[in-house]
Amino acid sequence: NALIDRVLSLATFDIENSGIVIHKDMLDALPTVNADRALLEQVFLNLIINAVHAMPGGGEIRISGKSDENFAEIMIWDKGSGIPSDIRSKIFDPFFTTKTGGTGLGLSIAYNIVKSHGGRLFFNSDEGKGTVFTVRLPRGADNG
Repeated sequence: NALIDRVLSLATFDIENSGIVIHKDMLDALPTVNADRALLEQVFLNLIINAVHAMPGGGEIRISGKSDENFAEIMIWDKGSGIPSDIRSKIFDPFFTTKTGGTGLGLSIAYNIVKSHGGRLFFNSDEGKGTVFTVRLPRGADNG
């Protein structure tokens, strides 16, 4: 997917300096979605940079995609420490952050961008094992 490749090129510095390896699966088969490309780039850049920051000692990020007749999904998996259960309900709140120097706006903005496109942004996290964020967007009208 060209959009993901563009985002990865924007994040190259962070990825390479953190010892992160990226694995991409099944992105070529994803359908188009009716969305503002620049806004989606912002969503995926935020999610990928967050995944990099979740693994300061290096690790793997897996980006995979799937679709059905109505939606396209892109999942971003990291093998970081996971999101503690006591803050999971707050991570999409504006100004909530656990990062020193963070604004707490990245995930809130990403959530609202996806929602404004008729989609959903959600996550599953296992403490000590990692987190997967899923962006689910309606397929474009030109896909039947």
